[in-house]
Amino acid sequence: MNTDYRKPLGHSGLDYFAAEEAVNALEDGAYAGLPYTSKVFAENLVRRCAPEQLDAALMQIIERKRDIDFPWYPARVVCHDILGQTALVDLAGLRDAIAAKGGDPAKVNPVVPHPPGIPEKIQFGLMQKPRARSWSFFRAYQQPLKMVVF
Repeated sequence: MNTDYRKPLGHSGLDYFAAEEAVNALEDGAYAGLPYTSKVFAENLVRRCAPEQLDAALMQIIERKRDIDFPWYPARVVCHDILGQTALVDLAGLRDAIAAKGGDPAKVNPVVPHPPGIPEKIQFGLMQKPRARSWSFFRAYQQPLKMVVF
């Protein structure tokens, strides 16, 4: 965790990460011109990026470039199970619970290799074929089964 821009929140005993201050330190007024999602990425960088990489990563957001990768640790994600049911997964809460039990919260990593569903090229290629609907239905049920086979 990066502590360079960690600030106390009044007398509450809580802290926050001053993403606006970090961005504006590199380019005055840049934070106000960022889209909302870029502000979320910037806050994540200020919180988690290694201090020696922070300026380069923030400049990439300010200049809207894609030259380097940077850490992304979302607190919550919307995902689905193998049946397609959506769920809001509270990764921050899960990390806290693991740390409270003495585990390593860094091991909670939302990046999981996932095979794509039915490739779009195949879907569109079969769209005009008479058996397209039955093939698509078959593939839709076959793919989740592949994910649960160990």
